Amino acid sequence: MLVPLVKVLCGFREWRLAFDGDVKEMFHQMKIRVEDRQKQRFLYRKDPNDPPSIYVMDVATFGSTCSPCSTQFVKNKNADEFAGRYPEAAAAIIKRHSVDDYFDSVESVEEVVKLAREVRLVHRKGGFKIRNWVSNAPEVLQSLGETKPVAPVHFNQDKQTSKERVLGVIWDSNTDEFAFSTTHREGLLPYLFEEKRPTKRIVASCVMGFFDPLGLLAPITIHGKIIIQHLWRSSCDWDQEIDTKCWELWKQWTELLPEVEAIRIPRCYIGDAKRAEVESLEVHNFTDASEHAYGCVAYLRAVVRGMVPSRAKVAPIKRQSNPRLELMGMVLGARLSQSVLENHSYDISRTVFWTDSRTICSWINSDQHRYKQFVAFRIGEILELTKMSDWRWIPTKLNIADVLTKWRQGPPLQSDGVWFKGPEFLYRPEDTWPSKQSIVEETEEEVRGAVLFHEVVNVEAISSCTRLLRVTATVVRFIDNCRRKRRGESTLTTRAATKQHRILELCKPPSSKMNSSEQEKSCGVMCSWTVFRTR
Repeated sequence: MLVPLVKVLCGFREWRLAFDGDVKEMFHQMKIRVEDRQKQRFLYRKDPNDPPSIYVMDVATFGSTCSPCSTQFVKNKNADEFAGRYPEAAAAIIKRHSVDDYFDSVESVEEVVKLAREVRLVHRKGGFKIRNWVSNAPEVLQSLGETKPVAPVHFNQDKQTSKERVLGVIWDSNTDEFAFSTTHREGLLPYLFEEKRPTKRIVASCVMGFFDPLGLLAPITIHGKIIIQHLWRSSCDWDQEIDTKCWELWKQWTELLPEVEAIRIPRCYIGDAKRAEVESLEVHNFTDASEHAYGCVAYLRAVVRGMVPSRAKVAPIKRQSNPRLELMGMVLGARLSQSVLENHSYDISRTVFWTDSRTICSWINSDQHRYKQFVAFRIGEILELTKMSDWRWIPTKLNIADVLTKWRQGPPLQSDGVWFKGPEFLYRPEDTWPSKQSIVEETEEEVRGAVLFHEVVNVEAISSCTRLLRVTATVVRFIDNCRRKRRGESTLTTRAATKQHRILELCKPPSSKMNSSEQEKSCGVMCSWTVFRTR
């Protein structure tokens, strides 16, 4: 029943007029049944010397596990009851609410006022009071009777700990732009802006304190997570100071934080354009990978430019080949594209995917059953979510997703930089884009090995299944060791069983103390054993 905040924010960015409000004390507006109230019993006293008094909360409370679910159910049920009279308001209450916050966008002032008033009416019928209206249109606030000065709206999942965040996204309704607040806990300041070396716990607290639901600052957050992964690889304890290598990376990362405050991103994808003025909309998805991370970013190409979310993940601790990481980035891009299509009401005409990996282009245009399971399964998911014709090759220097995976001189964080505005070639006609390869060369990388059985062997002479398994394992290990020896690698050994110990004793080179009959017996056993292994 809970609508993800990302889905709500995507709808909030669609049209030129935006507005939001929040429900006053939403949990406390819901009464608890008399027979269930004893579950919310607590003790309280003003004077420590007095005996405690017993109280019972008769409304839903913060911290109670059932409160969010119960409140969302009541909110949606109330909206359904008025869906016949106020269909637009009912749909907005169900689909445009993130817990107690309501975010929406429309094309005209008349639509805003009508929808806001109906939403307020339906909420009031259910015992909820929506208030604190904010909009980028002053006439809307006047119509709704909002007289308080408009303050920036903070997007934070947990309002109780907003001051604990290192960084959070805000909406400045006066300029209709997204910005980033950089309010830090006082205890973190020496580690962020001074020369005090942090511990692994402090690094994790700072990096994971970022709240960026749309991934607008993914080039920064992903490199912070890479630092955490370095600390895991080095087996650093939680309260141990980080080593010199991570310390240098940490200083590079924290030097970028002051630049974040100057970033301004337009809230609306298409600016002041109206629905009728938009001829076509395209989503362009860029993917990339390196040994440290893989990620993707999507841009909306329309009459007026705009940016859709980005996603990035650190590479697995278990080392993978670069083509495999590129493939994982493409899977992430396909999922992101699906999320973009589902979370927006736009009529998207087509989706284009860009990658700088020729190996991946070959995999997509080949039969995925030829490849190993790791590749085959992911190619299958990509083709399930996209089409072969949607994928295009792009030179590395034009791939904007490269910003996510490689640090270099630091990400371009300027508001008018390539990360927020998108690649330059998307602003030009399609015939000037990087050429689409018509012929993709096949690659043998990750091709599944063929296993052929030429002969069926009669194993009636082996009466025990355990003995058969041991003999088979010995033969397989012997063949593998022969190949290893040819490549100059060390051979594999295994602990000998009790019976094998006896055989090994017999296989020892003849001792000078043995008589002739013992030497002949020992050599005979050793020679027969050698012939068996060689075959």
